[in-house]
Amino acid sequence: MKHWKSLAVVALLTLAISNSARAQIWAEAYNDRPFGVGRFVMPVIGDGVDPDLRSWTLEEADGRAFYPAVTSGTVMRLFSEVVDKVGADVDAPAATATVYFLFQGDKPLRLRLYTPKRHDVVITPSASRPLMKRMTLNAWWREYNAQARRQQREGDYPPLVETYLTSMLSQRLGLEPPLLTRIKDQEERPQEPLSTLELLMGTENVRLAAIKDAMLHPLAARSPADRPLPDGIDWATHEFPAVGAKDDVAIEPLALRTPQECFYLRFGQFNNLLWFDNLTEAYGGDMMRMMTLRGFDAAQSQRMRRQLVLPDSIVAELLGQAVIADLALIGRDLFLGDGASVGVLLQTRADVLQNELNKVRRAAAESAPGGSVETVRIAGRDVSFVSTPDNRIRSFYAVDGNFHLITTSRAMVERFFETADGTGSLGKSSEFRHARALMPTSRNDAMFVYLSSAFLRGLVSPEYQIEMYRRMEALGDLELTEMARMAARAEGRPADTLDQLVAGGFLPEGFGRRQDGSGPILETGRVIDSLRGARGCLLPVTDVKIRGVTEYEAAWYNARAAFYQQNWRQMDPVMIGVRRIPSTVKGRQRLAVDVNLSPFAEEKYGWLTGMLGEPTQTAIPPTPGDAIHIEAVLDGGRLGPILPEHHLFVGVRDAAPIERGAPDDLLTILRLVRTTPGYLGAWPMPGLLDRLPFGLSAEADDAGYSLLPLGVHRRQINDFSVLSFDRALLAEVTPQLAPQEVEKQAQVRVTVGDLSTSQLAGYINELSWLRGRQLSKGNAYLLKTISQQLKVSPEEARETAERLLDVKLLCGLGGKYETAEGDDGHLTWRSTAWPEEPGEVWEMPEDYRAPLLTWFRGLEGRLKLDGDRLVMHLEVEMEPKKAASPASGLNLPLLDFFGNGKAKPQE
Repeated sequence: MKHWKSLAVVALLTLAISNSARAQIWAEAYNDRPFGVGRFVMPVIGDGVDPDLRSWTLEEADGRAFYPAVTSGTVMRLFSEVVDKVGADVDAPAATATVYFLFQGDKPLRLRLYTPKRHDVVITPSASRPLMKRMTLNAWWREYNAQARRQQREGDYPPLVETYLTSMLSQRLGLEPPLLTRIKDQEERPQEPLSTLELLMGTENVRLAAIKDAMLHPLAARSPADRPLPDGIDWATHEFPAVGAKDDVAIEPLALRTPQECFYLRFGQFNNLLWFDNLTEAYGGDMMRMMTLRGFDAAQSQRMRRQLVLPDSIVAELLGQAVIADLALIGRDLFLGDGASVGVLLQTRADVLQNELNKVRRAAAESAPGGSVETVRIAGRDVSFVSTPDNRIRSFYAVDGNFHLITTSRAMVERFFETADGTGSLGKSSEFRHARALMPTSRNDAMFVYLSSAFLRGLVSPEYQIEMYRRMEALGDLELTEMARMAARAEGRPADTLDQLVAGGFLPEGFGRRQDGSGPILETGRVIDSLRGARGCLLPVTDVKIRGVTEYEAAWYNARAAFYQQNWRQMDPVMIGVRRIPSTVKGRQRLAVDVNLSPFAEEKYGWLTGMLGEPTQTAIPPTPGDAIHIEAVLDGGRLGPILPEHHLFVGVRDAAPIERGAPDDLLTILRLVRTTPGYLGAWPMPGLLDRLPFGLSAEADDAGYSLLPLGVHRRQINDFSVLSFDRALLAEVTPQLAPQEVEKQAQVRVTVGDLSTSQLAGYINELSWLRGRQLSKGNAYLLKTISQQLKVSPEEARETAERLLDVKLLCGLGGKYETAEGDDGHLTWRSTAWPEEPGEVWEMPEDYRAPLLTWFRGLEGRLKLDGDRLVMHLEVEMEPKKAASPASGLNLPLLDFFGNGKAKPQE
């Protein structure tokens, strides 16, 4: 018998659940207002029962059951986790599942549970036993929240439905969030500067917090906005090194027409845009999809192209090398999912573009509901403006000589005209001249990205921060209104006005009007914000005028500004250049990526600068057989003042780990570290590894070996100290270690081989496939949640979910979502990539390849921090797959360059 210790643990748990395991089906229900509560217990055994309880569906013949939660109970969940982690050779006892639910009315409940097999249960509610009713209600609330947390953890979509339902029911029933939920909410509150970054990116945490605040504290939004806008941050002045005489640095004309407060992504030649467009088109236009799987398609590129009126035919018919001399994407922010202040800036060679674009713009206005095209006066100039009432189309087209700007922002048009005489242009700023001295135009970058200090400061300005705060509140109100209407209809309550939703308890008292007078407007089939428009295409932040702020907003911003005033006195400009260089292998491409922060404010990054030593040309190169090798030069500093400067390096050999499975918990991670063939070393001695484990190891033998706690072997040889769980690996690697002089100085070096042909490929594929399975099932469970919790018909669940989340759902395994008919015509959602029967073993296809392994063929990189400048250089070897069809339009690759792009729909 194996695993004696594990079996002892399992035995104790088995005793704890033995009574539950033998239980028969039983039920109870208790009347109350606005809801009664009930539950029934049944064994999880037999044919037609899916052990994954999330797939179970509860119905009541008259539609009187609401908000069910299915659980195996805390003890059974603990038992299953222990059995799984310790790998005990025992079968789990027959488990039971409890189905909790709320209901209305006092007549007998005729329940149907699909597992997916149909089970009929009839329960007659009781009007007595208030203590049992309260205990059952508390148990339902605990399990309902646990179900929501699990769905949130395993899904790849914003858990808006779960957040709304738990918040609404908490208010409506007077129930405090369970302890675990309160702890999780507290842990997820970030500190500065992460809090600011999350707000700027509109992250999921910020949006969910806005929903909770709107449900729990709705009156806060109605306090008067009678305070003046707070003062901005008093930023320190940048000192840029002199770069010679005025004409010594070549500045491209396009930069001279870009406002200095805008980000700047220049492609130069039009062919560079086509190259990048075709590269990402093979992965659905999403660079992130080249790295990992996605469970949804935000379609941001298509949305922005539609809003700017950049049609598909613009590539084939209009924008070509003969017409376009230079082009760039510019903007004041990256709020691409909700309505950004962005634009396309063009420099033309021929005077044929304006008439053709105006034809396209008129056609777009005529085909859009409520669309219009007009000429507006901005800065004394005529500008074409195409728009719709909900901002789904919002496109200003300004022309000044051979420069053309197409943008969503009126404010950007004003600044574009101002740059004609050089006022506030990026190209005339001292920091951009410094950037071009470091990364000149002669590099012929395929892409050049510049984030100026003025751009970064603008994002933290009071105008941007307070409007972003209000925008997140407005988005939360739109989403809450949508879900409240659905919940009200599910309960058969009126849902045509906000007053009806508030009266029914689906929205809180005081909901509906914000401090700036805006609020949600209910239209047929959708909800829009009275000031900002529809979700996904809100009015750009630059075009919203703030006339006053509330006391809370002023205090909120002043506290945020104080942090930057004290700890983050300046914003460091960022420059990134991407070049295409020849590869030595046919069919491959090689990209050189250079990242430069100059000047680099060292005091803001003390956690990094306090660890790194001086840059050096001495390196510890990978040993033959290494698949991954990382090296860093460390200073004693924060790691230990008594330690001298030394090299710390880690190598992973080209061999598959013995332990498999996703590293999603501490035990699995520890087992992976133990079974992965790798080593950790330091040079010269004494380094960090020679201080471990503080004298607890045995004396080294004649060959330099010693045994440390936890089964770690150490070898000290030739001034090297190396650790590994495998003594034989140390014997193989350590004789090959030797410092070498290299051409470039650095403090951090990374080398990664071709993982697609390595023995690690199988493990990487397995991890990716497991992730894909989780995403695929998570989306299907979302559709089930929409049907179960909000009583949307299964046929309409996908359309409803995609409208609520403003995305298109994708199967992580590449399959197609479809409805499947079970007992009595009951419909469920599944993917064509799933096994045929519930409970059937999932098997990874032999030809499955992780997205990364389809194109990644190697990487070499180095990082150097020297004085006030941080430089990173990466060279990536790639074998891109060909797109099924050529790129068909100007897809705004910026969206995907910053990792916010669309994933290719799976139809």
